[in-house]
Amino acid sequence: PRSISELMETVGKPARPEEDVRPSEPQMWTATAAQAGKAAPLPRPPPPAVRAPAAQPALPLPPQPPARAPTFDKIAPAPVRIPPPSAAEHRASRPIPLTALSPDDEDDYARAFASDDDDTQVMGGGGTDPASPEADTVIAVAAPMRRAYGARPSLRLLGVLMTVLLALWIARLGAAPLFDVDEGAFAEATRELTLSHDWGSTTLNGVDRFDKPILIYWFQAVSLKVFGLNEFAVRLPSALAAFLWCLAIGQFAWRRFGPPVAIAAAGMLATSLGPMLIGRAATADSLLNLLLTLATLDLWRHLENGHDGPRRRAFAWIGLGLLAKGPVALLIPAAAAGLWLLAWRDRSRLVRLVNDPKAWALMVGISAPWYIYAIARHGMAFVDGFLLHHNLQRFTGSLEGHAGSLFYYLEVLPVAMMPWTPLLVPMALRLRARWQEPLGRFMLLWLGFVLVFFSLSGTKLPHYVLYGFTPLVLLAAQELVAVRLALRLALCATILGVVALGAASPWIAHEAAALTHDPLYQALLSSAPP
Repeated sequence: PRSISELMETVGKPARPEEDVRPSEPQMWTATAAQAGKAAPLPRPPPPAVRAPAAQPALPLPPQPPARAPTFDKIAPAPVRIPPPSAAEHRASRPIPLTALSPDDEDDYARAFASDDDDTQVMGGGGTDPASPEADTVIAVAAPMRRAYGARPSLRLLGVLMTVLLALWIARLGAAPLFDVDEGAFAEATRELTLSHDWGSTTLNGVDRFDKPILIYWFQAVSLKVFGLNEFAVRLPSALAAFLWCLAIGQFAWRRFGPPVAIAAAGMLATSLGPMLIGRAATADSLLNLLLTLATLDLWRHLENGHDGPRRRAFAWIGLGLLAKGPVALLIPAAAAGLWLLAWRDRSRLVRLVNDPKAWALMVGISAPWYIYAIARHGMAFVDGFLLHHNLQRFTGSLEGHAGSLFYYLEVLPVAMMPWTPLLVPMALRLRARWQEPLGRFMLLWLGFVLVFFSLSGTKLPHYVLYGFTPLVLLAAQELVAVRLALRLALCATILGVVALGAASPWIAHEAAALTHDPLYQALLSSAPP
C-alpha cells in the first residue's frame, strides 16, 4: 500500500479464496531487492511427518487358571484400627490437670527427666536398653508424672513441710522414760558397746547378745557419743530413720501420682499410730522399715526401666538391712518383686533381675564382713543364737509368749493405721482396679505377702505388720486425695477420737498403773505426768 488509507482498506477487506499470497513457484531475489524490502518472506518448511511405530508382535500369555469365587474362610479379616484416646480420656488419666509450662519449668523438667535415670518409665530388658524382643511380655507402665505449672511447690514450701515432718518425729523425743523391755535392752547393750573396745559384738549385762545384728547399735552408739547418755540420744536414730522413711515414700509418689498424693502419703505415715510408736522407740524396727522401703521401691524402679542403678542400690539397701535385722531384709523385697514377675509370667525379667554380679557383690560386700567376724568371734554360739533361735524359731514357734491367731494382723492393721482407718473401705472397693495396674499389683502383692507370711509365723508382734505399711500408705493416699463427703466425716471423727485419746492418756496411764501387777510397768505408768 502506498498510503495509510489504502492500508486500512486492504486490512478491512476479507481475503478472497482465489487469492494466494504465497508464490506459486520458486523465484529468485537479488540482494538489492531484499534490502529494498521487495523480497517476500521465505516460506517455512512444513513439519516432518510423524511416522507411527511399527506394530510389535503380541507375546503369547501363559495359561491362566480359571477364576474361583472367593470364600469367607480364605479372606483375611480387615485390620481393626484402635482409635487413639480422646483428649478428655488423656486428661482423666492424670491425677492433676496439666497446663502450659513456663520456660523455667521446661528447663527444670528437661534436667529432671530427659536424661534421668531411675524413673524413666520404659519396660526395658536390661541395662540401659529399651525393651528387647527377648522379653516374654511387654508391660505398659505409666509415664512419670509431668509437673504442671503451678503444681510444683516452691523450695520454701518444701522446706516447711520437711521441717514439720522432722518436728513430728523429734519433738519431746526424750520426755518419756524407756518404756518397753526391748528399749531398755537396746539402750543398755549400746551403752556397754561404747564402753568396750570391741565394736563388732554386743553384750547385755556382760553376756553376749545375739538378738539383732550390729547396725542399729552403731547408730545409737554414735548418738550417745554426741548427745550423752539419755533417752533422746538412744531414740534419735529411730526418729531420723522414720523421717527418711517419710521422705522416701513422698519422693516415690511425687514422680508417679503427683504432689497431692506425695504430701498425703508422707503425712499419713508420720501421723499413723503404728509408725509413730515405732519411730520413737529405741529399737531396730524403724531403721529396718526405712531400708525395706528403699530396697523394694528401687527394685520397682528397675522393673520399670531396666536400668542397673536402681537394682544395685536395692541390693546395697538389702545389704544394710541384713546388718540391721537379718534375713527378713532380703525376704520381703525379693518376695514382692518375685511375685509380681510371676503374676506377669515374665521369666526373662526375673532372670535379668538376679543376673548382675556387681549388685550381688555390693550386697555381700556390705553385709558379709560383719557376719564373718561374728562367726569367727563367737563360733556356733552366734549361729545358734542369731540364725536359728531368733530367726528360724520365730517362724516355727512362739518365742517369749508372743502368739496370736491366724487373723491377728487383720485386727492389728486397722489399729496401726489410726486415724486413717476409714480409708480401708474405698481401698477394698477398688482392689480389682488396682490389681489391673502394674504398680497397684506390685503394692498389693507386697502388702499381701507381709500379711500372709507373718500370719503363718508362730511368733506374732504388732510391729511386724509395719513391714507392709509402705504399700498400704501409698494406696491409701490415692484414696485420700479423692475422698467424698461421707468418708471425710468418718476421718474427722477418727482424728478427733485419737486427739481425745491423747489428751486423756495421763489419766489412762495412772488407771492402768493401779490395775497392773508388774512392778516395772507399774513404776513406768505411775511416772506419767498428770
